[in-house]
Amino acid sequence: AYNYQIAAVCPTATSAYSAAANFTTSAAATCGVPTSIVVSPLLSTSATVSWAAVSGAVSYKLQYKKSSSTTWTSFTGLTTTNKALTGLTAGTVYNYQVATVCASASSAYTTSASFTTRATCTDTYESNNTLATAKTLTAGTIRGLISSSTDQDWFKVVTTATAKNIRATLSNLPANYDIALYTAAGTLLSSSLNTGIANEIVKYNTATTGATYYIKVYTTAGVSSTLDCYTLLIETSANNLRESAARMSDSASEIDFNLYPNPANDEVILNFFTENSFRTDVTIHDLTGRLVAKQEAFISINEHKLLLDIANLDNGLYIVTAKNSMMQKSSKLLIQR
Repeated sequence: AYNYQIAAVCPTATSAYSAAANFTTSAAATCGVPTSIVVSPLLSTSATVSWAAVSGAVSYKLQYKKSSSTTWTSFTGLTTTNKALTGLTAGTVYNYQVATVCASASSAYTTSASFTTRATCTDTYESNNTLATAKTLTAGTIRGLISSSTDQDWFKVVTTATAKNIRATLSNLPANYDIALYTAAGTLLSSSLNTGIANEIVKYNTATTGATYYIKVYTTAGVSSTLDCYTLLIETSANNLRESAARMSDSASEIDFNLYPNPANDEVILNFFTENSFRTDVTIHDLTGRLVAKQEAFISINEHKLLLDIANLDNGLYIVTAKNSMMQKSSKLLIQR
């Protein structure tokens, strides 16, 4: 608010100032910068950038480019809080920025961030389209393709006396895939039919010692990808397994692991040592603190090896962290190609 007075200046005299009056300036127009930006799903040739709605926004604008380029590709007049980017190059780093357009002003662009498209993936388990042609797996992590709407991937797992319970987790999905667990006779034991790219989990805790079980990965939505693999984690245990990501034991005394190879190229193995079984989150952050990868894991008694796909990450130093609700451990990882 401002006060003001006016006086008249004549040839021979000057008047008194008028009574004081005031006025208030209008508040400067503001337009918030988008926040909570997420890139998901992130595939080999496409990525969807999403952000939180900004109060007063009329529309949004987004620009992106290859990190090696000086020219931005821009989108304006976006009326939703997400934008799908298509026609991208596999295994490539892209920069992106988002801004808000309000009625009387526009925000600055967000600080430039980056994502790396997935490298293309090769399925080494075909042909395995039927129970009879299922490929045998042991506990651990593998990657596979659903390359057409009629493609099915079948896998066979044999439990043992010391690890008779079984769980399969389907993650890193490029599209809406499902999973099912069968007996050797083809009887359905469990299935998971979540929508979208949410993880799918099946388990069986009353398994017979030394029995053979079959896992089917498939699509009921008619979607597929000839480039982008899913991740399948097979776990067997003497203890009952849960469907949730909750830790398996409140008495877990430590999280201890080492990484190899380190420096690493496209893959790195986390070799865990533990006295108990529990669930944990494994995350990878760059040195700016940005989360670049995350995976859930089940750590089994005595030792468990977890394979991390790092093919999409740039060369450099990263921090790998294993964490549950009780404790965590971090280790440095150098990616060097």
